[in-house]
Amino acid sequence: MSWSHISKRSRLGWWLTLIVCVFGVSSEALARTPFEVGYSKAQVYSAALRHLRVDLGQEVYEKDADAAYLLFHFEATGAERRTSTGSIEIISVKGGCRVVIQLNKLPSYYEQTLKDSLLEKLRGDYGAPEAPKPDAPKPPKDSQKDRDKAEAPKRDAGQK
Repeated sequence: MSWSHISKRSRLGWWLTLIVCVFGVSSEALARTPFEVGYSKAQVYSAALRHLRVDLGQEVYEKDADAAYLLFHFEATGAERRTSTGSIEIISVKGGCRVVIQLNKLPSYYEQTLKDSLLEKLRGDYGAPEAPKPDAPKPPKDSQKDRDKAEAPKRDAGQK
């Protein structure tokens, strides 16, 4: 096929169409659903494992409590039964932990539904998360003027 008779603009349009078709029809979703909770890493890991295996009947094929992650096969129910691999990662942060749910090959609303049901499981098992404790107020830093005022009476008393 000779491209010489086709204008540059037409060639560019053809290539853009090809790129959109190749990448736009990709079957694997790259969405992730991160959120933070006020529970400990151990509580979230334990609840997520029980939720996947017992409540949802999903197969967990790899897990590590120390690294705080779960890999599982997720079978979506409904009119169209679809399967996907999924992961839940749990990362300690100040005041609780961050949870990242990822379900490949499925629309993001499946991740949102799994997030909502995991949060419900956490509240049911452990109650409402503890409110984060406020940081202790830091004492104000003394300015040079404050130090000079505090030392002035001592100097005056020594002069008498």
